[in-house]
Amino acid sequence: MKENLLSRFIDFFRIERHSHHYGDKEEKELAFNFYYADRCLRIFTFFWLFYQVYIYFQLQDRPKELFIRMNYFSKLFIPEFPSSAYFFSIIIVALISNGFSIKNSSSILNKAILLFCIMWFTCLKWSYGFASHVGHFFILTNLFCLFIPAKSTDSSNLGFQISAIRFFFFGLMVTYTISGIWKLGGLIQKLVFHSQVIHWLHPQAALVNAVSGYRFWDNQLGFLLQAYDYPIIWQILFLVTLYLQLISFTATVRLPLFYWIGLATIIFHIHNIVFMRTEFYVTPTIIAILFFPYHLILKKKSATIEHLNFEIQKNGEGKDFKYKRIYENGISDEFTGFHAFREQCRDSRKWYYGFLFFPGISLFANLYFFVKK
Repeated sequence: MKENLLSRFIDFFRIERHSHHYGDKEEKELAFNFYYADRCLRIFTFFWLFYQVYIYFQLQDRPKELFIRMNYFSKLFIPEFPSSAYFFSIIIVALISNGFSIKNSSSILNKAILLFCIMWFTCLKWSYGFASHVGHFFILTNLFCLFIPAKSTDSSNLGFQISAIRFFFFGLMVTYTISGIWKLGGLIQKLVFHSQVIHWLHPQAALVNAVSGYRFWDNQLGFLLQAYDYPIIWQILFLVTLYLQLISFTATVRLPLFYWIGLATIIFHIHNIVFMRTEFYVTPTIIAILFFPYHLILKKKSATIEHLNFEIQKNGEGKDFKYKRIYENGISDEFTGFHAFREQCRDSRKWYYGFLFFPGISLFANLYFFVKK
């Protein structure tokens, strides 16, 4: 039943006609890549846990009066700065549970214990005034991992596993969509009711947005911010970012967008690190691990993914261009106009073919054909 609900949800937002054969192949690639992404995530977690030891010794030198319990979790489990025995007990438990999660990725208990430990370490940092947005993505990743049996693609019940993986990525990326909705709503509200205040499209918005980050690190404003002194640079960058955030949830709705949205999200965080001095180091690393196309590197192991065999028929040009695939079982896919050109690029494995699946691209292409006519 969960599979059917997800399929209906995907079909509702996909809107455009698609190939079920390609969809099956891309889903198997997604499951294959997640299997290795899960292993790389566990390896990264080992390094992250050892880094928490360094953070702990740093925090040890701070006055205990600065320790503030930030939420109910910290009030319950970290009511005061932890002793060395308490801290290293949590570290050992986290290392063991993370190690067992590699051996048995289906164990919800191991992942739940690891999630608790990660929340514990994150709340410890928050209690000493670290930026509140730091750590959420890592917590969410481990939370959603509870429901993913990261097995190889030849496992039974692969359909349920793929659906779970798609829900996993949807849960992560919808947070960026919500962030985009918040930005859009805030922008409209200020433009309509408070146009005199600084909003996202204001020329000084980049400067105001960067001040908090630079003040947090006690640094002078960087010269890189001067790039936004040029007209409309910031406005264009913001609108592009807003668009990408709003459509982030489509990463698993239209799988050809998967790597593009992952790459765009990494660039977004790097921009914030460089220009806004925001502590986003962990998040882009995790996104790179999760969205990396392992099947292109591990070609021998990914050879088990079924290769599509079909014949191609095409004729016409422009909006009358027709492109048809005829598969071995006799079933065919037929496309016209821009969609035909897009599928031709897809079959040719053009590096940019995924870009053609961004929402709105087909609308502009059809408008071009209409004007050209």
